[in-house]
Order: sequence, then C-alpha cells, then structure tokens
Amino acid sequence: MGQWTIDLFLRNPVAWFLLALLLLAEYWNYEKGVELDAVCEAVPFADVLPYKPKTDLERAQLICDERRTVPDMPDE
Repeated sequence: MGQWTIDLFLRNPVAWFLLALLLLAEYWNYEKGVELDAVCEAVPFADVLPYKPKTDLERAQLICDERRTVPDMPDE
C-alpha cells in the first residue's frame, strides 16, 4: 500500500502544487518570525502591560511580551 500511495502522489500535479504552497507558507512564516524577533529586540520592556493597548508602542510591547515569555518547565 505504501508504494501505491507514493506513486499516486508523484503523478498528481495538485499534490505537488499543495506541497509547494505548504513549503512557501512555512518559509514565509519563518521569515516573518525572524523579522518580529528583530523588532522585539528594539522594543523596550514594559513595566506594566496595558489591558487594552492604545498606542502602537503598547501593542508592540504586548505582542513582544508574549514572544519573550519562556514556558514554565515542569519540576522534576
């Protein structure tokens, strides 16, 4: 069954197109993540994060705070 599935995939142009779209989306996501990391390095830390940000700086601080937060490691 495995070889049959691979043969169908190799002969299907729609599958190739969807695979190319997936790879393009992943590459774009990676590039945007790198750009966002660079922006977050330039944004200063907020003393108190606003509940409803009103300025662009407050919005950026809120987004960057979520990216900077390291998930808690379970105690061993």
